[in-house]
Amino acid sequence: MTSGTGDAANEQSFDGELIEGAHPNLRRQLRRAGIVAGRPIEPAALMALLQRVDRTYRENELTRYTLERALDISTIEMRSYRHRLEQHTEEQLAVENDRRRSVISALDHGLVAINSDDEVLFVNEAAIALLGGEPDSGTDVLARFSLKDPRSGELLTIEQLWRDLTDGEDITGTVGYLCSRHGHTATANTSAAKINAADINAGRDRRPVRASITPLVEGTKITGMVLLFDDSTERNETMESLARALREAQRAAEAKSQFLANMSHEIRTPMNGVLGMLELVAHTELDHQQRHWISVARTSGDALLDIINEILDFSRLEAGRTELEKVDFDPARVADDVMSLLGPRAQANGLAVSVVHGVDLPRRVVGDPGRIRQVLVNFVGNAIKFTRHGSVRLLVDRIDPPTSRRPHGDGTTLTQTTPTQTTLRFVVEDTGVGIPSDRLDDLFAPFNQLDVSTTRTFGGTGLGLSICRETVKLMEGNIAVASQIGVGSSFAFTVPVGLAPGKNDEPGLADDDATMASGGEVPHLLVAEDNTINQILIKAILDHMGVTYEMVTDGRQAVEAALERPFTAVLMDCQMPVLDGFDASRRLRAAGSTVPILALTANALAGDRERCLDAGMTDYLAKPLKMDHLRRALAKLSDDRALDGRGVGQ
Repeated sequence: MTSGTGDAANEQSFDGELIEGAHPNLRRQLRRAGIVAGRPIEPAALMALLQRVDRTYRENELTRYTLERALDISTIEMRSYRHRLEQHTEEQLAVENDRRRSVISALDHGLVAINSDDEVLFVNEAAIALLGGEPDSGTDVLARFSLKDPRSGELLTIEQLWRDLTDGEDITGTVGYLCSRHGHTATANTSAAKINAADINAGRDRRPVRASITPLVEGTKITGMVLLFDDSTERNETMESLARALREAQRAAEAKSQFLANMSHEIRTPMNGVLGMLELVAHTELDHQQRHWISVARTSGDALLDIINEILDFSRLEAGRTELEKVDFDPARVADDVMSLLGPRAQANGLAVSVVHGVDLPRRVVGDPGRIRQVLVNFVGNAIKFTRHGSVRLLVDRIDPPTSRRPHGDGTTLTQTTPTQTTLRFVVEDTGVGIPSDRLDDLFAPFNQLDVSTTRTFGGTGLGLSICRETVKLMEGNIAVASQIGVGSSFAFTVPVGLAPGKNDEPGLADDDATMASGGEVPHLLVAEDNTINQILIKAILDHMGVTYEMVTDGRQAVEAALERPFTAVLMDCQMPVLDGFDASRRLRAAGSTVPILALTANALAGDRERCLDAGMTDYLAKPLKMDHLRRALAKLSDDRALDGRGVGQ
């Protein structure tokens, strides 16, 4: 502060430098009190300044006290919160540990944790039960096991287990046995095989197990192992039971197939005699009534044979034993043949029948014409059976565009690549009674018939359409049906087939029967047949055909005769005493004979044709033997020999 002179001697003022160097808060207080540098200080102003400073000190003291109190309270609360948090964490950890232990204890698998000091850290109840009590040490546990190394298949020692785990390798899915110790002492290099050799040989308390061993890791250090194992006795018994059931199912399937083959033979053999004799009688002089009776008998026999065929077809389809042929055929001819076979029956009922060939239908394709014909016969037969008036139409075409030569924009001709496959479509349409829409989904189910009442109008086994569906599926095709009550039905199926190379630009190839022997030579046949009725039938058929023949009754006689004398062909029954037809054919081929052999068999199961061809037979004729089938087979042999440049009987 500075003092003035004269009258102003008692007036005081603050030095400007003092004010400028004071704390900003003090300068603010001075200004509020009206004290300015170089200006005299009024007592009132000074008193006001002192009051402000005093108030400020008091406020600061209160603030400091408040902060210290708040800090004390916060410290206490933080300590309490930390305590509660630590307590909660410990409880939570305890709950989690209890939960883990509960889960591990509830495992059906045994679990044991062992540290590197040979101490058992944890063992669950399943492990205690499987081990027969709580183990004393890690070695005590491991010595109970006789485990195989999954890589080498050798028995693992305890030392080897630790060495593999130390190297960071898991031992997963190994198998072996869990044995009882019976007082033996184990060491680190002891295997369970050594400890339990006597027990294993005696078969005492020896359980098959599957085990996995993983390292117990803390940080980067392996401090122990975890052994997880289970008793695989039940699993092994289940697997053995399944394997045994599979073997039994396979034996049952083989027995079923053999039964079907035997039944086919036993049923077709008498049917062969019945239908064959009826066919022979039909070629004799008969009056009108007698011919009608014979016709009814033949129709009934054919119907019975159709039922037998359906049952056999369904059985072999169900067993997966149906095989397909791959031969050249004319699809138009197949359709025409089916309608030629069934058309007269439709026309007799006053129905109009027709066959429509697609414009782009190939003339020769590769596939199984027999299976296609089987489906068509069923479809057309059903159409005729369920149609009282109107028409039945069969359509055959291809649904993919044909390959052709077409003009290019510059006037040249662009040749497209000839495909090797195409898809045929067959459609059978009728104007029959129709099928309810809610029954269409069940139409192809086995043994299903729309009318199951005792007064039903239409017969049948209920297997035909099911066989058709499975047959088309076997040929990798599709089947479909559309129908409307009172309007009619449409059954269709598609089949992929190969295109016969180089044959679709030629005129249609006819399959008409050729003459039985080239140059008009009369065939001379060797017939091997043991059944008396079949002998009578075959003799009558050959006599009617004007063919000469010799008859033998077993395969050995057939071999001797065929090697001694020349024959146009051999009609070889497959099931004969002494030597069957298959072995007889093999012996003939082994002896160098090239005589054509036509198999005669009552079997009609999948693989029969292939079995005949594998035995060296030339062709296959199923019983009941029909005159037209035999004539066609002999004509085919004659044509084949003419193409080969050989004469008949060579």
